[in-house]
This record gives sequence, C-alpha cells and structure tokens, in this order.
Amino acid sequence: MNSFSGWVILDKPAGITSARLLNRLKNHLPKKTKIGHAGTLDQLASGVLPVAIGEATKLIQYAQLGLKTYDFVVTWGKQTTTDDAEGDAIATSQARPTQEQVTNILSDFKGEILQVPPKYSALKIKGKRSSDRIRSGEEVDLAARQINISKLNIIAHTPNHTRFTITCGKGTYVRSIARDMGIELGCYGHITSLRRLEVGGFTLERSILGQKLLDQEANVDIKPHVYACECVLDDILDTTVTKDQVKHLRQGQAIRVKNLPEIADETMVSCLNEEKILIALTLYKDGLLYPKRIFNI
Repeated sequence: MNSFSGWVILDKPAGITSARLLNRLKNHLPKKTKIGHAGTLDQLASGVLPVAIGEATKLIQYAQLGLKTYDFVVTWGKQTTTDDAEGDAIATSQARPTQEQVTNILSDFKGEILQVPPKYSALKIKGKRSSDRIRSGEEVDLAARQINISKLNIIAHTPNHTRFTITCGKGTYVRSIARDMGIELGCYGHITSLRRLEVGGFTLERSILGQKLLDQEANVDIKPHVYACECVLDDILDTTVTKDQVKHLRQGQAIRVKNLPEIADETMVSCLNEEKILIALTLYKDGLLYPKRIFNI
C-alpha cells in the first residue's frame, strides 16, 4: 500500500518553471514517490499549482475539470510573439483604451467562445510541443478551440494597464485573452502579470509557499499539508463498502451495494472502505458496481 498519497497545493513563484518546482518537491518526499501536477503554469506566472502525490496521480484528470480563477494585468500598446512580457514585439500602437472601451468588449469574451491558443505553448502537434516547433523555425498554425469563460471583471485601470480577474474552464489561455482584447481594441496588448488564485476547490489559502521548496536550507514537512485523494471527487457519488467488498473490487469483480440512491447506468461511483479511505472508482450498471480504477492507499 502507498501510505503517502494525496494532494499538495503549491504557491508557485514567478520566474521558475512548474517542472523545476515539482523536482524540488520530490526532495521532500520518500524516494520513488510518483507526483504530477493538475495544470502547468507559465514560467512568468505564479499561484496555485495542485500536485498529486502517489495514488492521487490517478485522479489528475478530475482535478483538471475544475474551474480556474486568475488575477492578471494586460499592458496595452504592444503585441508580442509569446503574448506575454517574455516575447519580442510584433506590433505596437500609440493608442490606449479608456476603461469604458475595455468594459464594452468584455461581453465578447464571456460564455462559450472560440480561442486560438498562443503559438508558444505546451500544446502538442504530432507529439511535439508547439513552442518547440516555433523555436526550431517551423511555421505553426493552431486551430481555434471552444472554451468557457464564466466571469471576467476589471479590477483596476490606468491608461497603460488594466487589471482583471477571470474564471474559466479547461483549455483557456489567459495570454490569448490579452492578445485578442488588444486586437479588438485596436491598441494591441500582452500579459505582464498572471497569478492563479484557484483551481477547483484548491486555493492559495491552502497552499505551501513554493519559495520554501527552492530554499536549499529549508526543511519542509509536507505531510501536514497533504489533502485526501478523494477531495477532487466532490461531484461524484460515493458509497461505503465492506471488507469483503473491498477484496472483490481489488480482484476486479463487480459488487452489489445496498442503499444506493436511484441512479442511471454508466454513473461513476467512488467506493470508500469503513475507514473512509478511497478504494476504487466504479461504474454503475444493472445494479452492480464495476471497478474501473483501484487505489492502493
């Protein structure tokens, strides 16, 4: 059994990659512990970086379904190759938008919209990252994708900068929002600050300061900051199973559970043992729960 499994929420500092921070986290975990993040942050971005440890890595796809909230600043007057401050200028303008002009276009960036991702991104084209293809001199043409933005608000505005908060679904690139707003306003724009405030139920208030992990001298005790694997399954029905049923699930056998509410076939159900520890994700069909994913916690 893997006794060290669950979720840790890191507050990633700006200026380092998500991969580097995860490597530092490994130094504070038992050797050979498997880890993975639920959504990378750009090097220049900071904020919430949920990290799955051990058996929780089997649940990363569920954490990625949660809405994300960001605080970001757009600087007007320049569009860059990367859509942030790291890239080279490709278009400039002396025009600057008023707060009223920015407010008037916000509705164009809410709800279900189509968005072209930044060319400098981790999106893979035939197995190779788009950013790597660009750096090797290839031409990249990314297709627009449908995304969902539920909230987009102005926090502060000056002639050169506007600060926003945004709540959006999976696959949204805030850099593209800045780029497209600048084009629509006729003044160009790029991200100069990006901080992720929340991923699903993971917030900064529950995070470990990533800077501590980067300190070679720091001795960080991770265990008090580990949250249960199943905390990302709030939207999935759960049920408690007996010791015998645990054995059957681990052997790949379907079980029948009493007192389940009336549910449709193909409904996902998480099974907890009598100690309320996650045992399996199952699929309900014809009165039985079929194991789809087993957890060794």
